[in-house]
Amino acid sequence: MLTKTSTAYERELTFQAVFGDEVDTATILPVFVVALLRAQALVVGDIAAKAMADVLLKRLGFHNVGDWEAALLEEVSQVYSEWSIGEDIHVLDAYAYYGIDYSSSESRSVEEIAEARATNLATLEKMTNLLPLLRLWPDLAEKAENAEADFKRLVAATRSRIALDTGARVPVEGLSVLAGISDSRMRNIAKRSADAVLPVGDDRAVAHDRAKAWLDDQDSFLPTVTSDFGQEDESQEIVDPIFVPVAADGSRFDTTLRRSKGYQVGPKGDETWVDDYRAALAMLARMPVACWRRPSEGSGRHGIVRATHWERVSGSDPLFRE
Repeated sequence: MLTKTSTAYERELTFQAVFGDEVDTATILPVFVVALLRAQALVVGDIAAKAMADVLLKRLGFHNVGDWEAALLEEVSQVYSEWSIGEDIHVLDAYAYYGIDYSSSESRSVEEIAEARATNLATLEKMTNLLPLLRLWPDLAEKAENAEADFKRLVAATRSRIALDTGARVPVEGLSVLAGISDSRMRNIAKRSADAVLPVGDDRAVAHDRAKAWLDDQDSFLPTVTSDFGQEDESQEIVDPIFVPVAADGSRFDTTLRRSKGYQVGPKGDETWVDDYRAALAMLARMPVACWRRPSEGSGRHGIVRATHWERVSGSDPLFRE
C-alpha cells in the first residue's frame, strides 16, 4: 500500500501495474471513437464513416478490417500512444491519483507541474462535455455512465491537486480522492460550518493552509513529486550501450517478453516471430513505428504496443541480452 512517504519509483511501479487495465480512465476512448463514427455515419453515410475508421485502424496496425467497431474495441492498450488525448489522460492519472509528474525533470517546481497539468485538464474537460454522445446508443449506455463517473472523479482530483500545489483554495470535491477516503466520510469532515474540521466556503472550497495541514495528516495522501523514471544515472557508466523501444506505459522491449516461439514483433496483421532478442530488436529498429506484443499487467493477455520513444540502456544488463 502506498503512503505519503512512498518514493516516486514505488508509485510508478504501482501506476504501471494498473496501466491499461479496466481501472484506467482511458479505456473508454475506443468506445467513444465508435460513438463518434456512428454519429458521423448518421450525417455523411456508412461508407464515409467506414473510410475514417479504416484510417484509424491502419494507424493501429490493422489492415483490411471488416468489423471496424470490434477491431477498434480490441486494442485498448494502444490508445495512449496513438491518440493525443490518451497522453493527457495518462499524465493526469499519474498526477491526480499518484502525485507523480510523469514527464518532467526534477528541476521543475510543483507550480510549473500544476500549470502543465491544467492544460491537460482543459482538454479532458472538453471531452467530458461530449460523453453524453454515447447515450444515443443503448449498447453503449452502461459504458457511458461508468465513463462519466471516471472522468468526473479524475477532473475533481486534478483540480484539487492543482489548487494544493499552487497555494489556491482547494475544491472539496476532489479532497476525498487525494486523501483516499469515501465521499460520505468526506462530507462529515468538510462542511459549511465554522467549527467543521474543514470549513467549506460558498465556493465549495477549503482554505489552502487548512486543506494542506489536514492532508498531511492522512497516511494515504501522496504529495506531488517529480518522476525520475527513465533518467540515467550520470555517475554510472553504461556498458555496451544499445537502444530499446519504450511503449507509452513505460514498458520496454526486453528479454522477459520471450515466449515459446520467441518474440512477436510487427504491426497487427503483419507480425513475425523472431527467436533471437538482438535480431528482434534490429527488426523493430527498421519499422516506421516499432510494434511488439507484451502481456498486460492485469489479464496477462498479449496485446500489441507501439514505441513512443527509444531509450539508451546497458547491453550487459540481463534484461537486454540472452
